[in-house]
This record gives sequence, C-alpha cells and structure tokens, in this order.
Amino acid sequence: MNVKVLRCAVLSTVSVLLSFVAYAQNDSGRKDAQSAAAAAARLLTQTEETKVVAPKPDYWNKSLMTNLNFVQSSFTNWAKGGYNNYALSTYIDGNANWKKNEMYWNNRLQLDYGFLYSADKPIIQKNKDRILFESTWGYRATKTLNYSAKFTFLSQFANGYSYPTPAVEGDEEPSSKDWRNARVLKSSLLSPGTVNLGLGIDWVPSKWLTVNLAPITGGFTIVGNEKLRKNYGMERRKKYKDEDAYKDEKDEKGIYYTTGNYYKPARFEFGAQLTADAKLKINDNFEGSTHLLLFSNYLKNPQNLRVNWDTRMMWKLSRFFSLNITTNLIYDDTVLITDKDHEDCNGHRRTQFAQALQFGFTYTFASKK
Repeated sequence: MNVKVLRCAVLSTVSVLLSFVAYAQNDSGRKDAQSAAAAAARLLTQTEETKVVAPKPDYWNKSLMTNLNFVQSSFTNWAKGGYNNYALSTYIDGNANWKKNEMYWNNRLQLDYGFLYSADKPIIQKNKDRILFESTWGYRATKTLNYSAKFTFLSQFANGYSYPTPAVEGDEEPSSKDWRNARVLKSSLLSPGTVNLGLGIDWVPSKWLTVNLAPITGGFTIVGNEKLRKNYGMERRKKYKDEDAYKDEKDEKGIYYTTGNYYKPARFEFGAQLTADAKLKINDNFEGSTHLLLFSNYLKNPQNLRVNWDTRMMWKLSRFFSLNITTNLIYDDTVLITDKDHEDCNGHRRTQFAQALQFGFTYTFASKK
C-alpha cells in the first residue's frame, strides 16, 4: 500500500478516537470532538486512491531444449580387437510462438551437429549436421482449420565427406594425411540448401498433431559450391547447354573441379508441399516427435515426391540425463549418389537413412506463464 495513504489513514483514526474521548468529558469537549471529526473527514476525502495497474499481456510462449551427448570406447590388449573412439553431438530445439485472438505466429529452429574420432581413421569426422528453421503465420478459420503461410529453410553447417580407404604402400596403416587426401566432398554450407514459402491451410485436429497443406509453394534449391552442382541435379547455364561442346570432367573421386561452373547455383521450384508435425508426451519420462515433409514440383516430374522425415524419441532417466533415439530419412530424385559398389558416371537415386542412439545431458528453458 502507498505510504502516504497509510499515514493519512492512521492520523484519521487517531483523530476520531481523541474526539470520542473528548466527547465523554464535557459539552465543550463535544464541540472539540465535532471539529476533530470534521477535520478527519476532510483528511479522508483528500486521501489519494491507490491505483492498480494491470500487468501487460504477454502473447509469446518461448522454450529452448538443449541436449548434449557423449560416447567413448577404449580397448587395451583386447583379444577380440577394436579401436578407441569418441563421439560428441549436440541438439538445440528453440520455439518462439506468438498468439493473439484468432492470429498466431509460430517459429521453430532445430540445430544438430556432431563429430566422432576413431583410432582406425585418425581424423575428426562429422556424423551429424542439420539446420532447420520453420516459421508459420496463421489465422483461425474454423475450430480445426487455419489459413496459413509457411516458410522453411533447410541446410547444414560444414563440409561433409565420405571416407574411402586410401591406398598406401606395403602393410602400413594409412596416416591422417592419407585419410584427408582420400576423403570425398559430399556437402557444405548451402550446398545443398532449400528455401520454401507455401500458402495453404493448417489442420489441427488435436494439440499433438498439426498438418499443413500448401498447394501454392515456391522456393529455391541452392548449391553454392560449384564442385557439387552436377551431383545435386542443377541445370546447365544457357551458355553451356551444348553437352558435346562442354563435356563434364571429373576426377577419380567423382568431383567436378573444373566443369562445375557449367551449372546454375540455384533451381527455382513451384509445387505443392505437405508437412505433418506430431509430438506426444506419454508421461513425465517419455516423449517423442516426428516431422514429415513431402514436396511435389509442378515444373518437373510432379509424380516424384521429395521426402524428408525426421523422428526423435527421448526417454528421461533422471532430471538431467536421457536416452535419445533419432532417425532421418531423405529421398530426392534430383540427387545422384555414388558408392564403391556403383561407380558409374552419373550415380543413382537412392533412399538416404541415418539413425543414432545416444545418452546425454538434457535441459529445457521455458517462459513462465
């Protein structure tokens, strides 16, 4: 309470009590009592009212989940054989969602990065790398349907390689330098990268499931590194359309070091996109989420769907530690993949799959409501 108001109230109470005492003594005291009472009334009317300020509404709901995993294996005089190895990975899942009346704006950023070191390949190798940002604006149309505009960005942080066994003389073990010289570049920052903006509707039948259908979706697939453009299906520049005059040349690793500039750095795509996000919390210790993205390019082979499907399950073992299982599935008919069993000139279209089982530290920061 305001100090000034409290002081005035106390003085008024004392004045009233004194007036009653004076009233009980004599007639002249009654006059004094009446005067004191009138003065107290005037004082009370002059007292300032305490103003209650309503808290400013907060339309944001924010959270940040962090996960750090470490794996280590060591072998000493182990008869069955084995190599010492270490692996470290981190995952960050940040959400910032705004909602006011019928309008909302949801933002989610997922960052994945990890590397490993094994004594049989004495170099640091990347084993996880992903940047995924999604931003959705929506306006409620019915109880379960919303008009929406969805922006998606997908890429990776650093160079990614495959590691064929290097050729060395005699029975010597390949050195770290041999492994670095033999590795084959497969990806890098914005090589590839995809940017999409889709207009459509959100279907939200329950709190744990959201399905977005965007029949009007435009975007770009970006391959900034010239050496990788051919393998990621980039189109030839107009100047180099004649394949007989400008033939592709690649080295023994299948990298187009000298002719990659024949291809465009980006490809425009226009089509339809479907995304589904599901997040279930079975109890306080077990939860899982999955994200499915399907895209059909109206401009080229619309029957061939591009698929990105990520799943993550977390089992909390204690307050700060958890067991995590992740899977990543990708199919893109524009990406050509080669390996040691299929060393043809163009590669093949294949389903890509990655899986990881990890134990580590997990902590979530969340805004208070």
